[in-house]
Amino acid sequence: MAKRSAAATIGGGCLLMILSCGVCGIFGALFDTESNPAATRARTQPPPRQLASALDVTNTERVDGDASDEDTLIEQRLKNEVADYESAVASYEQSVEQIESAKRGLAETEAAIALHDEAKPMPITHVARKWKTLIGDHETTAKYVASDAKFVKLLKQNETESVAVPIEKLVAENRIFIQNTVKQIQDYEDTSGKWLAKQSELADRKRSHEASLGLASGQPPKRPARDEVASKVRAERIAAAKVKAAREEAIKRQARERENAKLAESAAASAKRDREAFDAFMAVVNFDDTTKMLISSARQDGDTIIVEVKNLWHVRAYQMRLQDAQTLWEIWARLKQPKAPDKARLKLVDGRDNEVGGSRVWGGSLIWVQER
Repeated sequence: MAKRSAAATIGGGCLLMILSCGVCGIFGALFDTESNPAATRARTQPPPRQLASALDVTNTERVDGDASDEDTLIEQRLKNEVADYESAVASYEQSVEQIESAKRGLAETEAAIALHDEAKPMPITHVARKWKTLIGDHETTAKYVASDAKFVKLLKQNETESVAVPIEKLVAENRIFIQNTVKQIQDYEDTSGKWLAKQSELADRKRSHEASLGLASGQPPKRPARDEVASKVRAERIAAAKVKAAREEAIKRQARERENAKLAESAAASAKRDREAFDAFMAVVNFDDTTKMLISSARQDGDTIIVEVKNLWHVRAYQMRLQDAQTLWEIWARLKQPKAPDKARLKLVDGRDNEVGGSRVWGGSLIWVQER
Protein backbone atom coordinates (compact mmCIF):
# COMPACT_ATOMS: atom_id res chain seq x y z
CA MET A 1 0.00 0.00 0.00
CA ALA A 2 2.88 2.37 0.80
CA LYS A 3 4.47 1.64 -2.58
CA ARG A 4 1.22 2.34 -4.43
CA SER A 5 0.76 5.65 -2.52
CA ALA A 6 4.31 6.67 -3.38
CA ALA A 7 3.78 5.80 -7.02
CA ALA A 8 0.51 7.71 -7.01
CA THR A 9 2.19 10.78 -5.55
CA ILE A 10 5.02 10.64 -8.07
CA GLY A 11 2.51 10.03 -10.91
CA GLY A 12 0.45 13.01 -9.86
CA GLY A 13 3.46 15.32 -9.82
CA CYS A 14 4.61 14.10 -13.23
CA LEU A 15 1.09 14.41 -14.66
CA LEU A 16 0.77 18.05 -13.58
CA MET A 17 4.21 18.98 -14.86
CA ILE A 18 4.09 17.05 -18.16
CA LEU A 19 0.52 17.96 -19.10
CA SER A 20 0.97 21.63 -18.19
CA CYS A 21 4.26 22.04 -20.09
CA GLY A 22 3.69 19.70 -23.05
CA VAL A 23 0.61 21.37 -24.51
CA CYS A 24 2.20 24.57 -25.83
CA GLY A 25 5.14 22.87 -27.53
CA ILE A 26 3.14 20.08 -29.18
CA PHE A 27 0.00 21.91 -30.24
CA GLY A 28 1.03 25.50 -30.97
CA ALA A 29 0.37 24.87 -34.67
CA LEU A 30 -3.17 23.71 -33.89
CA PHE A 31 -4.23 27.28 -33.05
CA ASP A 32 -2.54 28.96 -35.99
CA THR A 33 -5.87 29.37 -37.75
CA GLU A 34 -7.35 30.95 -34.62
CA SER A 35 -4.54 33.55 -34.58
CA ASN A 36 -5.12 34.39 -38.24
CA PRO A 37 -8.88 34.99 -38.65
CA ALA A 38 -8.34 36.90 -41.90
CA ALA A 39 -6.93 33.79 -43.57
CA THR A 40 -9.81 31.73 -42.22
CA ARG A 41 -12.37 34.19 -43.57
CA ALA A 42 -10.60 34.20 -46.95
CA ARG A 43 -10.87 30.42 -47.18
CA THR A 44 -14.51 30.31 -46.18
CA GLN A 45 -15.66 33.39 -48.09
CA PRO A 46 -18.34 32.27 -50.61
CA PRO A 47 -17.71 32.98 -54.33
CA PRO A 48 -19.18 36.16 -55.80
CA ARG A 49 -22.71 35.92 -57.00
CA GLN A 50 -22.70 35.61 -60.77
CA LEU A 51 -25.84 33.64 -61.51
CA ALA A 52 -27.93 36.69 -62.32
CA SER A 53 -25.61 37.82 -65.10
CA ALA A 54 -25.25 34.25 -66.38
CA LEU A 55 -29.00 33.83 -66.67
CA ASP A 56 -29.77 37.24 -68.19
CA VAL A 57 -32.20 36.86 -71.05
CA THR A 58 -31.63 39.00 -74.14
CA ASN A 59 -34.99 40.59 -74.83
CA THR A 60 -35.46 43.98 -76.37
CA GLU A 61 -39.13 44.11 -75.39
CA ARG A 62 -40.42 44.80 -71.92
CA VAL A 63 -42.17 41.99 -70.09
CA ASP A 64 -43.93 43.98 -67.43
CA GLY A 65 -46.40 46.65 -68.36
CA ASP A 66 -50.02 47.50 -68.82
CA ALA A 67 -52.26 47.18 -71.90
CA SER A 68 -50.90 50.35 -73.45
CA ASP A 69 -47.38 48.94 -73.35
CA GLU A 70 -48.60 45.80 -75.09
CA ASP A 71 -50.37 47.81 -77.79
CA THR A 72 -47.18 49.78 -78.38
CA LEU A 73 -45.22 46.57 -78.78
CA ILE A 74 -47.79 45.14 -81.18
CA GLU A 75 -47.79 48.26 -83.34
CA GLN A 76 -44.00 48.35 -83.47
CA ARG A 77 -43.79 44.64 -84.33
CA LEU A 78 -46.49 45.04 -87.00
CA LYS A 79 -44.61 47.96 -88.51
CA ASN A 80 -41.40 45.92 -88.66
CA GLU A 81 -43.10 42.88 -90.19
CA VAL A 82 -44.88 44.97 -92.80
CA ALA A 83 -41.51 46.45 -93.78
CA ASP A 84 -40.08 42.94 -94.03
CA TYR A 85 -43.10 41.86 -96.10
CA GLU A 86 -42.67 44.71 -98.56
CA SER A 87 -39.00 43.89 -98.94
CA ALA A 88 -39.85 40.22 -99.52
CA VAL A 89 -42.42 41.15 -102.18
CA ALA A 90 -39.87 43.25 -104.04
CA SER A 91 -37.38 40.40 -103.91
CA TYR A 92 -40.01 37.95 -105.08
CA GLU A 93 -40.95 40.05 -108.07
CA GLN A 94 -37.28 40.34 -109.05
CA SER A 95 -36.60 36.60 -108.81
CA VAL A 96 -39.28 35.00 -110.97
CA GLU A 97 -36.66 33.57 -113.28
CA GLN A 98 -34.74 32.17 -110.35
CA ILE A 99 -37.91 30.50 -109.10
CA GLU A 100 -38.52 28.88 -112.51
CA SER A 101 -34.93 27.64 -112.54
CA ALA A 102 -35.42 26.23 -109.03
CA LYS A 103 -38.57 24.46 -110.20
CA ARG A 104 -36.70 22.83 -113.06
CA GLY A 105 -33.87 21.86 -110.75
CA LEU A 106 -36.35 20.41 -108.26
CA ALA A 107 -38.04 18.32 -110.95
CA GLU A 108 -34.69 16.97 -112.16
CA THR A 109 -33.60 16.18 -108.61
CA GLU A 110 -36.85 14.36 -107.85
CA ALA A 111 -36.39 12.27 -111.01
CA ALA A 112 -32.83 11.47 -109.97
CA ILE A 113 -34.10 10.46 -106.51
CA ALA A 114 -36.63 8.08 -108.12
CA LEU A 115 -33.90 6.43 -110.21
CA HIS A 116 -31.62 6.26 -107.22
CA ASP A 117 -34.31 4.53 -105.13
CA GLU A 118 -34.64 1.86 -107.83
CA ALA A 119 -30.90 1.19 -107.60
CA LYS A 120 -30.97 0.62 -103.86
CA PRO A 121 -28.72 -2.36 -102.94
CA MET A 122 -30.55 -5.41 -101.69
CA PRO A 123 -29.27 -7.07 -98.52
CA ILE A 124 -27.84 -10.58 -98.82
CA THR A 125 -30.30 -13.34 -97.98
CA HIS A 126 -28.86 -16.49 -96.47
CA VAL A 127 -30.50 -19.84 -97.16
CA ALA A 128 -30.00 -23.16 -95.45
CA ARG A 129 -27.19 -25.32 -96.76
CA LYS A 130 -25.26 -28.41 -95.69
CA TRP A 131 -22.27 -28.08 -93.35
CA LYS A 132 -19.76 -30.91 -92.85
CA THR A 133 -16.72 -31.45 -90.67
CA LEU A 134 -13.35 -32.46 -92.12
CA ILE A 135 -13.35 -35.84 -90.41
CA GLY A 136 -16.95 -36.49 -91.41
CA ASP A 137 -18.23 -37.07 -87.89
CA HIS A 138 -20.93 -34.43 -88.15
CA GLU A 139 -23.20 -33.03 -90.84
CA THR A 140 -26.13 -30.61 -90.51
CA THR A 141 -28.33 -28.22 -92.49
CA ALA A 142 -28.29 -24.63 -91.25
CA LYS A 143 -28.21 -20.97 -92.29
CA TYR A 144 -25.12 -18.79 -92.17
CA VAL A 145 -25.56 -16.03 -89.54
CA ALA A 146 -22.16 -14.40 -89.03
CA SER A 147 -18.47 -15.22 -88.79
CA ASP A 148 -15.09 -13.97 -87.68
CA ALA A 149 -11.55 -15.21 -88.18
CA LYS A 150 -12.09 -18.38 -86.13
CA PHE A 151 -15.80 -19.17 -85.79
CA VAL A 152 -18.94 -19.21 -87.90
CA LYS A 153 -22.39 -18.87 -86.36
CA LEU A 154 -25.02 -21.21 -87.80
CA LEU A 155 -28.77 -21.33 -87.24
CA LYS A 156 -30.40 -24.72 -87.58
CA GLN A 157 -33.93 -25.15 -88.85
CA ASN A 158 -36.68 -24.81 -86.26
CA GLU A 159 -34.23 -23.33 -83.74
CA THR A 160 -34.02 -19.77 -82.36
CA GLU A 161 -30.42 -19.63 -81.14
CA SER A 162 -27.32 -19.90 -83.31
CA VAL A 163 -24.30 -22.05 -82.49
CA ALA A 164 -20.62 -21.20 -83.04
CA VAL A 165 -18.56 -23.74 -85.01
CA PRO A 166 -14.75 -23.55 -85.50
CA ILE A 167 -14.08 -22.75 -89.18
CA GLU A 168 -10.93 -24.87 -89.28
CA LYS A 169 -13.01 -28.01 -88.59
CA LEU A 170 -15.23 -27.54 -91.69
CA VAL A 171 -14.65 -28.97 -95.13
CA ALA A 172 -13.04 -26.80 -97.82
CA GLU A 173 -16.36 -26.20 -99.60
CA ASN A 174 -17.83 -24.66 -96.44
CA ARG A 175 -14.74 -22.53 -95.79
CA ILE A 176 -14.82 -21.20 -99.37
CA PHE A 177 -18.51 -20.41 -98.94
CA ILE A 178 -17.74 -18.46 -95.76
CA GLN A 179 -15.01 -16.45 -97.52
CA ASN A 180 -17.32 -15.65 -100.43
CA THR A 181 -20.15 -14.71 -98.10
CA VAL A 182 -17.92 -12.40 -96.08
CA LYS A 183 -16.79 -10.71 -99.30
CA GLN A 184 -20.40 -10.34 -100.48
CA ILE A 185 -21.34 -8.77 -97.15
CA GLN A 186 -18.42 -6.34 -97.35
CA ASP A 187 -19.33 -5.44 -100.94
CA TYR A 188 -22.93 -4.87 -99.89
CA GLU A 189 -21.88 -2.64 -97.00
CA ASP A 190 -19.58 -0.61 -99.28
CA THR A 191 -22.25 -0.28 -101.96
CA SER A 192 -24.90 0.54 -99.36
CA GLY A 193 -22.67 3.23 -97.82
CA LYS A 194 -22.15 4.86 -101.22
CA TRP A 195 -25.87 4.62 -101.95
CA LEU A 196 -26.73 6.32 -98.63
CA ALA A 197 -24.17 9.08 -99.29
CA LYS A 198 -25.71 9.71 -102.72
CA GLN A 199 -29.20 9.68 -101.20
CA SER A 200 -28.13 12.33 -98.67
CA GLU A 201 -26.60 14.43 -101.47
CA LEU A 202 -29.82 14.30 -103.50
CA ALA A 203 -31.91 15.16 -100.44
CA ASP A 204 -29.73 18.21 -99.72
CA ARG A 205 -30.06 19.29 -103.35
CA LYS A 206 -33.83 18.97 -103.17
CA ARG A 207 -34.02 21.03 -99.99
CA SER A 208 -31.85 23.69 -101.61
CA HIS A 209 -34.22 23.96 -104.59
CA GLU A 210 -37.24 24.06 -102.30
CA ALA A 211 -35.66 26.84 -100.25
CA SER A 212 -35.05 28.83 -103.42
CA LEU A 213 -38.72 28.61 -104.28
CA GLY A 214 -39.74 30.41 -101.09
CA LEU A 215 -42.02 28.46 -98.72
CA ALA A 216 -41.36 25.48 -101.06
CA SER A 217 -44.21 26.58 -103.30
CA GLY A 218 -43.09 29.72 -105.12
CA GLN A 219 -46.02 31.66 -103.69
CA PRO A 220 -45.61 35.38 -102.91
CA PRO A 221 -45.12 36.36 -99.28
CA LYS A 222 -48.20 36.79 -97.10
CA ARG A 223 -48.94 40.21 -95.67
CA PRO A 224 -48.83 40.09 -91.85
CA ALA A 225 -52.16 40.54 -90.02
CA ARG A 226 -52.42 42.52 -86.78
CA ASP A 227 -54.19 39.67 -84.95
CA GLU A 228 -51.38 37.25 -85.81
CA VAL A 229 -48.73 39.74 -84.72
CA ALA A 230 -50.63 40.39 -81.47
CA SER A 231 -50.80 36.65 -80.74
CA LYS A 232 -47.05 36.30 -81.28
CA VAL A 233 -46.28 39.29 -79.06
CA ARG A 234 -48.48 37.98 -76.24
CA ALA A 235 -46.94 34.51 -76.52
CA GLU A 236 -43.43 35.99 -76.37
CA ARG A 237 -44.33 38.10 -73.31
CA ILE A 238 -45.71 35.03 -71.55
CA ALA A 239 -42.59 33.03 -72.45
CA ALA A 240 -40.36 35.87 -71.25
CA ALA A 241 -42.26 36.03 -67.96
CA LYS A 242 -41.73 32.29 -67.50
CA VAL A 243 -38.02 32.68 -68.25
CA LYS A 244 -37.80 35.49 -65.71
CA ALA A 245 -39.57 33.38 -63.06
CA ALA A 246 -37.29 30.45 -63.84
CA ARG A 247 -34.25 32.71 -63.56
CA GLU A 248 -35.37 34.01 -60.17
CA GLU A 249 -36.07 30.49 -58.97
CA ALA A 250 -32.62 29.40 -60.20
CA ILE A 251 -31.02 32.26 -58.27
CA LYS A 252 -32.88 31.22 -55.12
CA ARG A 253 -31.98 27.56 -55.67
CA GLN A 254 -28.31 28.37 -56.10
CA ALA A 255 -28.42 30.52 -52.98
CA ARG A 256 -29.88 27.56 -51.08
CA GLU A 257 -27.25 25.25 -52.54
CA ARG A 258 -24.50 27.66 -51.52
CA GLU A 259 -25.94 27.86 -48.02
CA ASN A 260 -26.19 24.07 -47.78
CA ALA A 261 -22.64 23.71 -49.07
CA LYS A 262 -21.49 26.28 -46.53
CA LEU A 263 -23.24 24.38 -43.73
CA ALA A 264 -21.75 21.10 -44.91
CA GLU A 265 -18.30 22.67 -45.10
CA SER A 266 -18.76 24.12 -41.62
CA ALA A 267 -19.87 20.73 -40.29
CA ALA A 268 -16.89 19.02 -41.92
CA ALA A 269 -14.52 21.64 -40.52
CA SER A 270 -16.08 21.23 -37.07
CA ALA A 271 -15.67 17.45 -37.26
CA LYS A 272 -12.06 17.90 -38.34
CA ARG A 273 -11.40 20.28 -35.42
CA ASP A 274 -12.99 17.75 -33.05
CA ARG A 275 -10.71 14.99 -34.35
CA GLU A 276 -7.66 17.22 -34.14
CA ALA A 277 -8.56 18.33 -30.61
CA PHE A 278 -9.11 14.74 -29.47
CA ASP A 279 -5.92 13.51 -31.14
CA ALA A 280 -3.98 16.36 -29.55
CA PHE A 281 -5.46 15.58 -26.12
CA MET A 282 -4.52 11.92 -26.45
CA ALA A 283 -1.01 12.88 -27.58
CA VAL A 284 -0.57 14.94 -24.41
CA VAL A 285 -2.02 12.20 -22.23
CA ASN A 286 0.25 9.59 -23.79
CA PHE A 287 3.29 11.87 -23.68
CA ASP A 288 4.81 10.06 -20.70
CA ASP A 289 4.56 6.51 -19.35
CA THR A 290 3.80 7.89 -15.87
CA THR A 291 0.57 9.41 -17.18
CA LYS A 292 -0.46 6.06 -18.58
CA MET A 293 -0.38 4.66 -15.03
CA LEU A 294 -3.44 6.78 -14.17
CA ILE A 295 -5.47 6.98 -17.42
CA SER A 296 -6.79 3.93 -19.24
CA SER A 297 -8.54 5.50 -22.27
CA ALA A 298 -10.58 8.47 -23.44
CA ARG A 299 -13.44 9.17 -25.79
CA GLN A 300 -15.21 12.29 -27.02
CA ASP A 301 -18.89 13.22 -26.86
CA GLY A 302 -19.32 16.65 -28.45
CA ASP A 303 -17.65 19.20 -26.18
CA THR A 304 -17.11 16.60 -23.44
CA ILE A 305 -13.99 14.49 -23.07
CA ILE A 306 -14.71 11.28 -21.15
CA VAL A 307 -11.59 9.93 -19.46
CA GLU A 308 -11.49 6.43 -17.98
CA VAL A 309 -9.07 6.29 -15.04
CA LYS A 310 -7.29 3.24 -13.71
CA ASN A 311 -7.62 1.86 -10.19
CA LEU A 312 -4.42 3.61 -9.14
CA TRP A 313 -6.30 6.91 -9.53
CA HIS A 314 -8.67 6.10 -6.66
CA VAL A 315 -5.95 5.48 -4.04
CA ARG A 316 -4.30 8.84 -4.55
CA ALA A 317 -4.87 11.81 -2.28
CA TYR A 318 -7.97 13.92 -2.91
CA GLN A 319 -6.05 17.14 -3.56
CA MET A 320 -3.76 15.43 -6.10
CA ARG A 321 -6.73 13.96 -7.96
CA LEU A 322 -8.45 17.34 -7.98
CA GLN A 323 -5.38 19.08 -9.41
CA ASP A 324 -4.91 16.38 -12.04
CA ALA A 325 -8.58 16.67 -13.04
CA GLN A 326 -8.26 20.46 -13.31
CA THR A 327 -5.16 20.05 -15.49
CA LEU A 328 -6.94 17.58 -17.76
CA TRP A 329 -9.84 20.02 -18.16
CA GLU A 330 -7.48 22.93 -18.90
CA ILE A 331 -5.78 20.93 -21.64
CA TRP A 332 -9.11 19.90 -23.17
CA ALA A 333 -10.57 23.41 -22.92
CA ARG A 334 -7.49 24.92 -24.58
CA LEU A 335 -7.77 22.43 -27.44
CA LYS A 336 -11.56 22.24 -27.90
CA GLN A 337 -12.93 25.64 -26.86
CA PRO A 338 -10.08 28.16 -26.58
CA LYS A 339 -12.48 31.14 -26.91
CA ALA A 340 -15.19 29.79 -24.57
CA PRO A 341 -13.43 27.44 -22.13
CA ASP A 342 -16.46 26.79 -19.95
CA LYS A 343 -18.17 25.06 -22.89
CA ALA A 344 -15.49 22.36 -22.77
CA ARG A 345 -16.35 19.69 -20.20
CA LEU A 346 -14.55 16.85 -18.53
CA LYS A 347 -16.05 13.61 -17.28
CA LEU A 348 -14.02 11.08 -15.27
CA VAL A 349 -15.24 7.48 -15.07
CA ASP A 350 -13.87 4.26 -13.63
CA GLY A 351 -13.52 0.94 -15.39
CA ARG A 352 -17.27 0.27 -14.93
CA ASP A 353 -18.22 3.67 -16.34
CA ASN A 354 -19.17 5.05 -12.93
CA GLU A 355 -18.66 8.81 -12.76
CA VAL A 356 -15.87 9.70 -10.35
CA GLY A 357 -15.28 13.35 -11.24
CA GLY A 358 -15.36 16.01 -13.93
CA SER A 359 -17.12 19.30 -14.74
CA ARG A 360 -20.18 20.46 -12.83
CA VAL A 361 -23.40 21.37 -14.63
CA TRP A 362 -22.89 25.12 -14.12
CA GLY A 363 -19.61 25.29 -16.07
CA GLY A 364 -16.79 23.21 -17.46
CA SER A 365 -14.16 24.86 -15.21
CA LEU A 366 -16.01 23.83 -12.05
CA ILE A 367 -14.17 20.55 -11.48
CA TRP A 368 -14.99 18.00 -8.81
CA VAL A 369 -13.65 14.59 -7.87
CA GLN A 370 -14.84 12.06 -5.35
CA GLU A 371 -13.45 12.75 -1.92
CA ARG A 372 -13.23 8.99 -1.33
